[in-house]
Amino acid sequence: LAATNEARGNHLLGGELYYQYLSGPSSAETYRITLVLYGDCGSVANSNSFNLLMSAVPELDIFDGVNVITTLGMQVDPLNSNIEITPVCPSQVGTTKCTDVNNPLPGIKKFTYTVDFTLTGTSTDWRFAFGGQLGNSLAGRSTILGNILSSGGQIIYLEATLNNTTGPNSSAIYTSVPTPFFCLNQAQGYNLGAVDPNGDALTFGLIPAKLGFANNATYIFPYSATNPIPVVAGTFNFSTSTGQMNFTPNQTMNCVVVNEVEEFRNGVKVGSNMREMTFVILPNCANAAPAPGGMTGVTGGTPTGPTTIQVCQGTTDTIRFGFTAADVNGDSVTLTPSGLPSGSISAVTGNGGLTPSFSFKWYVGNLPTGSHTFYINFKDNGCPLSSNQTIAYTIQIVPFNGTFATGGFAGCKFDNNAKGWIIPQPPTAGNYSFTWVDANQQVVQTTGSSASGDSILHTNPGTYTVQVSNINGCQKNFTVVIPAPAYQAGFQVDTLGCRAESLPFSNTSTSNLGNWEWDFGDGNTSTAANPAHSFSQTGAYEVVLVAKTAAGCTDTLKKTVHISEVILTAGPQDTVCEGETITLFANGALSYQWKPFTGLWCNTCQNPKVTLDSSITYTVTGTDIAGCSDSATVSLTVIPTGMAGNFGDTAICPGDTIRLRADEALSYHWSPPLYISDTTAKEPFVWPGESMVYTFYGEYEMGCRDTTKVKVSVVPKAVLYLEDSVTIYPGETYHMQPGGNALYFHWFPPLGLSDPDISNPVAGPPVNTRYFIKARTEWGCSILDSIDVFVNHESVLDVPNAFTPGSFPNETIKVVRRGQATLKSFAIFNRWGQKMFESSDIDAGWDGKLNGQPQPMGVYVYYLEAFTNTGRKFYKQGNITLIR
Repeated sequence: LAATNEARGNHLLGGELYYQYLSGPSSAETYRITLVLYGDCGSVANSNSFNLLMSAVPELDIFDGVNVITTLGMQVDPLNSNIEITPVCPSQVGTTKCTDVNNPLPGIKKFTYTVDFTLTGTSTDWRFAFGGQLGNSLAGRSTILGNILSSGGQIIYLEATLNNTTGPNSSAIYTSVPTPFFCLNQAQGYNLGAVDPNGDALTFGLIPAKLGFANNATYIFPYSATNPIPVVAGTFNFSTSTGQMNFTPNQTMNCVVVNEVEEFRNGVKVGSNMREMTFVILPNCANAAPAPGGMTGVTGGTPTGPTTIQVCQGTTDTIRFGFTAADVNGDSVTLTPSGLPSGSISAVTGNGGLTPSFSFKWYVGNLPTGSHTFYINFKDNGCPLSSNQTIAYTIQIVPFNGTFATGGFAGCKFDNNAKGWIIPQPPTAGNYSFTWVDANQQVVQTTGSSASGDSILHTNPGTYTVQVSNINGCQKNFTVVIPAPAYQAGFQVDTLGCRAESLPFSNTSTSNLGNWEWDFGDGNTSTAANPAHSFSQTGAYEVVLVAKTAAGCTDTLKKTVHISEVILTAGPQDTVCEGETITLFANGALSYQWKPFTGLWCNTCQNPKVTLDSSITYTVTGTDIAGCSDSATVSLTVIPTGMAGNFGDTAICPGDTIRLRADEALSYHWSPPLYISDTTAKEPFVWPGESMVYTFYGEYEMGCRDTTKVKVSVVPKAVLYLEDSVTIYPGETYHMQPGGNALYFHWFPPLGLSDPDISNPVAGPPVNTRYFIKARTEWGCSILDSIDVFVNHESVLDVPNAFTPGSFPNETIKVVRRGQATLKSFAIFNRWGQKMFESSDIDAGWDGKLNGQPQPMGVYVYYLEAFTNTGRKFYKQGNITLIR
């Protein structure tokens, strides 16, 4: 409790909190959070808390929204702590309470604490909060604050916020050292000198002193967060765009003042931080703060306030200005700039003298709209306490403000009476100047100053660029489109026409035209919208359409129409022989079509060939490029020769005779004169020994002749191969297999045959039989042959005398028979009488093995006993040679 009571004394005049992004990806960004406390050296007389600041371990709470993530202990930065910042003149250094608490001059020291922390992930609401816990004491507010209630029981609360969802961020940094002593009834200026490391847009505010995250201190009327100090009426003003605070205090008082700076990136708030400071208004203090004179030598922009220059966006120029500072008390003055824009050049001459001068220049070409603020600290060497103030200077890049309505009137074609205009919307009292530039980049009109807009008359249609300048010299280009006349005369017509045929004219003019006047170029006219006209003579005619709008504008369209005519001739009109080829002709057109197609070699040729077998009349139609046409006929009489369809190639067998036939003619002639009965006969006989082509010549009426050919092919004679005789035994049949080139067969007699009308029947006659076969080829050539089938009624048995096991077809040794028989026994022995094989199955045989073991080569003995189909007993023995 004792420590808490000491902490709530007046040992702290204020503090600030800020952070800096160090490194890491979005999932793990590392930040350094810095706390700066400003201690009152004079508080040592009443409390020991001031002496504990160097060993303090401030507690920093890290929140994500309302959730506490962790609490960290901050460490003192010895290089930036226990540093006196009391604004005393050089001769009074060492005479403040920071040197000796009994000294008369107040004293202030700065203490700095830092801690590094890595955030996990991203959030829109990170919050770094210092709640007044110093580890060994509490950071209590002064007990003698006159603008809030119960300040002696309050603890300083500072916080900074971060939104890293759009990327990492570092908070604003305050370049102005807070020196909270202000002279009564002297004009004062105060500014944080806030600059942003990321170039984000800053806004400034005065906020209530905080008692915690959601609680604020209560202000004593008439004071508030935004009017925190007693001032001469009308002298307090605060800029939210620069943070500049100007005021003239009129009452001795200690007041708490809290500044907040917010950062915005592309319209999104990305962070904030704050500074709390006790303003000490001192009586009996006649040292006024030094101040600048007015800006001089301003070029490239327009001054809009004592410390503000406005530049139009798009200006490609260099801003220049300067001023000379002075102190009304005659003290020397030191100027310290901070937060200067990147690329700017500044200089201070005579710094530390009575009238130091400041100069500034900056090329602002192509900069986006926005405010660019920097700061200059003015400090004199007045004694015992020097006065200083920080003043913000702002370069404002402003857009052209104003909306204009544009339009244009087309006028009539070729009359140079088009019109364009540009009018402010809504109408304004401000004056503008206008420069009209055509599509060729030529200035066609300039209007100096007008509040009602501008127009251009008697010009041509097209697109114009209007450069509009306001009273500040800011320019913006507007496009004024003066449309081309929207009326257009038009019509469609086939420009190739035929004489005496009606030619339609289709009007395609725009709907705002009327009052039609047509001139067809042959002395005839019309006022119809879509007339039709026929031309009585061939030639070229210029057709003219004149149309008018309701406003009297006219338009004219001309087209040339070519009129033609086709007069067709064709031939010959002739008599021709059947099968004769002649050439037809036609003249007078570009393309031709002959009908019917019968006999024509080409039906679209101008002079086609034709071969006919009957009389016919052709119609030919000729057409020119315009589609004009005419027709003519050609009649042809055909003298028939009578040969069509009477001849065809034929075939005969060797030695045969065939009759050739011709239709009626006046005379006949056949060639060659070989193997033919009569070369002048109508129907001669021929018997060529080999294939031969005969040519026929016939003569008809009017000398018409015709020729045709017939091929007489001598086909191969019929060939048949068949055995003379075969013998079959009981139970056997014989499969006939005749060879040759025949396709059709017949056997006789059918007795004992499976089918008498196929080439290969199966024969099984009961007695000796002679079979006759008649065969024909595909050409009808025939042949006759026979075969004797002898029937043996007794079966025959035998045994081979050698075999080779495993070698087909004699891989086994068995009984060979013809006809039917029953086996009683078939046995085989080696030379020592050992039985190698025995079976009563007449189809079984020995494979040369005994008990699965191959037997050696050599001679073996067999015994065979059987009965034939007639019951006759059959017995045989002999030798068998086994060969391997």
